[in-house]
Amino acid sequence: CQKRTGSDYSNNVYFLHEHVKIYGKVNGHTRSAQEERTLTNFFCPKCGMTIYWAMELDPKTTGVAVAVFDVDDFKTPKASIWEKYKRPWINFDSSIIKIQNQT
Repeated sequence: CQKRTGSDYSNNVYFLHEHVKIYGKVNGHTRSAQEERTLTNFFCPKCGMTIYWAMELDPKTTGVAVAVFDVDDFKTPKASIWEKYKRPWINFDSSIIKIQNQT
């Protein structure tokens, strides 16, 4: 997420592919991800914003950045993934599941 966003963290949601419908044109870029797996980011060809992504790690799901949605009431995250890479000054509520990596 740090490579995709240029930020220390990102807020994402995941859906089964069959529950996602993409409208409009997107471009894709595939790169190596953790553990030598691939990750394909799909982005707007006009502004460059990442719209969604597909991971070799979990081929049945589509990841979407929360910022893509035009709503302000997303629920509190259930988990923090890639905890081993987070900045030491970032702290999450104790009710959030903390996962060291994505396996």
